Amino acid sequence: RSGYTMIHLTYNFEDLPTIIKDQWKNIEISRDIQYMWLKICEKTIKNYTPVYYVKESEGNIDFIAVGNLIRKLDCLHFIQNDDVVQKIIEKRKLDNDYYKYDVLFIGGPMSMEAGTYFSENVDYNDVFQEFQKNIFDSKIAEGIFFTNVDIHDRHLSGDNVISFPYYPNTMLKLTFESFDDYLNNQKAKRRWDIKNKQKLFNEQGCSIEVIQNSKINETDFSILYELYANTEKENFETVNYQHYCDYDKFQSFKYLTDDFIWIIAKQNYKIIGFALLVHDENKLTLKHVGLDYSVNRQTYSYFNLFYRAIKFGIDNHYNYIVCGSTTYDVKVSLGCELIDRTAYISIDKSKGEDVSDLYNLTLGGNQ
Repeated sequence: RSGYTMIHLTYNFEDLPTIIKDQWKNIEISRDIQYMWLKICEKTIKNYTPVYYVKESEGNIDFIAVGNLIRKLDCLHFIQNDDVVQKIIEKRKLDNDYYKYDVLFIGGPMSMEAGTYFSENVDYNDVFQEFQKNIFDSKIAEGIFFTNVDIHDRHLSGDNVISFPYYPNTMLKLTFESFDDYLNNQKAKRRWDIKNKQKLFNEQGCSIEVIQNSKINETDFSILYELYANTEKENFETVNYQHYCDYDKFQSFKYLTDDFIWIIAKQNYKIIGFALLVHDENKLTLKHVGLDYSVNRQTYSYFNLFYRAIKFGIDNHYNYIVCGSTTYDVKVSLGCELIDRTAYISIDKSKGEDVSDLYNLTLGGNQ
């Protein structure tokens, strides 16, 4: 192609050229890398080093990658081969930082989305190879970790690129006329179980409200944050490299639009749980959940938040709900499908270590 191409690489969304920011706001892009969410994440995520990479051709955005730089990430955690683990432990007696890399995680912040955008006229692999070379040449990172490439139904290849199964996502197709229709599609035992959990929830003095983001006040944001932080501590199923900071306590969420919808469970007017849904055209994403574990078991609030999310999705004619990783048993019991994901890691060849050790890598895949 004739004309110029440019690469923009910044650690802050506002540092991108105005023409790029304006275009970013207008292209059809995943909700998790829309500019308002990115700017809020810059304020609210603890120890967050975002990286924004944009390839521009003649004033048009060809490719975007949004990432999070994790310094000195211990890559030993990714290795399943005991012999390799022992070798690394031996080498660490001499060099404590052996096999620890500055790794750029590509993905939407606080999200399972891919964190990338491609225009129609770019070749996926070519752009990736160029991106990888630019990141390594600029010494920004020694490794790049794509947490979710299959979302584009494309596969990466190239030198030093290793792929492995990653935590599956979950999705519930909403092919139902109503919540009653959803119930009638369940086996009799499951249908009884759902109705029973709803009954016990009500008997415990609990209720559920669906509230638009603009209607949540500062006090409630703080309560919702504490419930989220509680739940994060209880969840050992996935490795999480991003955490919201204590001092913001979701206050920055007030700048989000009403595409963010809170399903809030209360017991005698006290908030005991929430599910945060995000509207994105024909799909809903279940973004975060927070629970009061002192009452969760007897109220079945976790299950009831899901039931209400499903009802909301059906009533508002969404095609499906993306329900995320963790608590797979619960989600499959509600009718979710597991969506396999592939992660890719590439280590800078100039590191000199034998990256073939990493070929035994698997993290959170379906065993």
